[in-house]
Amino acid sequence: MRRKPQSEEKIVFELKTIGVCSVIACNLCVPLQADQVQNFRLDKPHTIAAFTVGYTGGLTAVEGRFVDLSGSISVDPNDLTTGSVSVSFNTASLDTDHPRRNADLWSAAWFNVEEFPTMTFDGVPERRDGDNWVLLGELRIKDVTRRLEIPFVRNHDLPVVWASGRPHLGFSGSITLDRRDYRLPEAGEGGIITSIGKLFVSPEVDIRLVVQAIGPGLDDLLFETIVASGADAGIEAYWRLKGEHAEDGTYSFEAGSLTFLVPRLVRAEQQEAALGIAELNLNEHPESHFSHYGLAVAYQALGRVEEALAAVNQALEIRPGHRLSTRLKSELGS
Repeated sequence: MRRKPQSEEKIVFELKTIGVCSVIACNLCVPLQADQVQNFRLDKPHTIAAFTVGYTGGLTAVEGRFVDLSGSISVDPNDLTTGSVSVSFNTASLDTDHPRRNADLWSAAWFNVEEFPTMTFDGVPERRDGDNWVLLGELRIKDVTRRLEIPFVRNHDLPVVWASGRPHLGFSGSITLDRRDYRLPEAGEGGIITSIGKLFVSPEVDIRLVVQAIGPGLDDLLFETIVASGADAGIEAYWRLKGEHAEDGTYSFEAGSLTFLVPRLVRAEQQEAALGIAELNLNEHPESHFSHYGLAVAYQALGRVEEALAAVNQALEIRPGHRLSTRLKSELGS
């Protein structure tokens, strides 16, 4: 159901961080503006923390990566100088694609993962000449902490907002470390000397970072508003946010953004609110299969099976074979 804002009540979104993961909590006041700091969480499947180290005196090299990492970036996407970064690496997730070598690196001689299960980095960005940036921070490996300057670039200029309504950031950076600064390994320099007078394992380790981070989406902001203050407040927040940000790319107002919100509300036992959002979405995007699918989800949650079937059939008529709609139709028994 289409409802315009009916008051000058403002909406405030307070960002709270729990550990290295961020969640969004919304209170009634002023909407989060594009020029304010936002919390982005690292997107682990699309973030790479890899290394290359010379082996056998530099005749070849070994590559590896930390598979399990988590973290957050708090930043105004339009002003990186406002940013701060916090990342935690699971040391036991270090993988060089060689089980015996991995076990050696996990052992007390190297990373000692039993005593030191994580290594951490905390830093802030700083602009140097022109568009040159460095990340100034501290890397802690085992019980050794050292300051680093990691040169990095932003991988895109314009805001990137996915269909889910979540803004994304992408960065790349690299640095060369001396592993001995972190007592890797614990005793000596690590590796015998080759016939050409070089260590089997090079002291220099090249680090490569490719980072994708995900910020709060439209569904995140509206979900907390609805749970805290009801469906009407959430719908009014939608209209206010759309009025302020429809053209600046901060959030996506396509059908998918509200569709993703509907099952979240259902799981939170906000079935009537889910229906209200689904009706709003259908009114805004009547030709989208997403809108009809969201309406079917809301009807199903309310036990209105015939209406759910009609809505999901409409979704499949617009987009035959849509996976979510096909599965929901099967659940509805037809």
